[in-house]
Order: sequence, then structure tokens, then C-alpha cells
Amino acid sequence: MPAPRTLYLNTTDNINLRCLVWDHVEPRAVIAIVHGIGEHCGRYNHVAEYFNQQGYAVMAYDHRGHGESGGPRGHAPNLESLLDDLALFLRAKWRKNTGSKTHYFVRTGWSVMVQLCAPKNKHFVA
Repeated sequence: MPAPRTLYLNTTDNINLRCLVWDHVEPRAVIAIVHGIGEHCGRYNHVAEYFNQQGYAVMAYDHRGHGESGGPRGHAPNLESLLDDLALFLRAKWRKNTGSKTHYFVRTGWSVMVQLCAPKNKHFVA
């Protein structure tokens, strides 16, 4: 299995967010992995590889202050910055499969974050 592409998104407050992308030529859908607090997206390589082998494109990112993303470790200035980061990740221009339905694999309290983000970004809802 090929390694995922590693990309970085730059936030409005100049934090680099590390993103991993497992492309698929003809994806059934896209799965967006959103890790939990104190984790990093690399913990879900096995999950991403499994779904990729099943025909899905998969993408994941490290929250600010987590994994290989920038920012003070384990810190975000406010809730709005986390929601903005999530929105930036989900609408990133590098997504090759923008017409595909997106499913979410979300850990811990981040399911609430996705729900908070969705009303402002209607295209997020699969």
C-alpha cells in the first residue's frame, strides 16, 4: 500500500496543519478522520489503509498543537479557531474527490465540533 500524501494547510493565524491523504482513483466516497484530544492522525493509519483498500479516499489532519501540526502543544486560543481549522480541512482545495460524498470517522468530543461546523458549511453534511 502506498504511503499517504502529506500536505500542510495554513490557518488564518499562520498555524500549519499537517494533513494526510490516501487517494483512490474511483472512490466510493471520502472518509474524513478527525482524531481525539491528545492524539494525532498517525494513530489512524491502519483505519485509513483499511478503508482505502475497500475503495474509499481517506483524509486526516492533526489539530493545532497536536502531532506534526504547529502551535503550542495541546492548546487552541478558542473554540472558534478549532472550528475554523476543521472547516479549512474539510473544504481544502487539494481534495481530488470533491464531488464524492463525505463520511466522518470522528473521535471523542470532535463529533460535537463537526455538528457545530455543519450549519455554517452545509456541504459538509454527507
